[in-house]
Amino acid sequence: MERILTNFLNAYWLRPETALWRTLDVVAMRDFKFASPSLDMGAGDGTFSFLRAGGEFNNRFDVFLDVDNLDSYFDNVDVYDSYHSDRNITVTKKADYQIDYALDHKMSLMKKAERLGFYKNFVEADANNRLPFPDESFRSVFSNMIYWLDDPKHAFEEIHRVLIHEGGGMLCDAS
Repeated sequence: MERILTNFLNAYWLRPETALWRTLDVVAMRDFKFASPSLDMGAGDGTFSFLRAGGEFNNRFDVFLDVDNLDSYFDNVDVYDSYHSDRNITVTKKADYQIDYALDHKMSLMKKAERLGFYKNFVEADANNRLPFPDESFRSVFSNMIYWLDDPKHAFEEIHRVLIHEGGGMLCDAS
């Protein structure tokens, strides 16, 4: 747990409470194994899922460097909705697995995630709407943003729709 916390503190140094919560998320989910095909719904810049999967950055990685519009922060502008192609990210350890699909409504965030080499495919879509996948497309769906959506019940219905069902119930790996 100490290594996980250190990795999150390096990335989220300005918000240590975020690092602590993310570490607790990872510890709580440690026994969940992603089965392919998999979806990260609301992948954002991929930092959380990448670190959750055992990936590591050099200690100079900082999620707070790749922002814009800081002068508008108090006007409720999303300062993370930016992308700088010249920003170098040094991955010192690849993640232990890959996720097949990253879905997010902000292409700028997925461009950041693409630099991690963690996701195989990127889909720009708003999870408030019908997910752009056929029924029973995924064996694993992960999301840490449902509480941001307009209608969480709809989101859970969509997750249920795109999850592969076996024997009348959803497939769930709790090993």
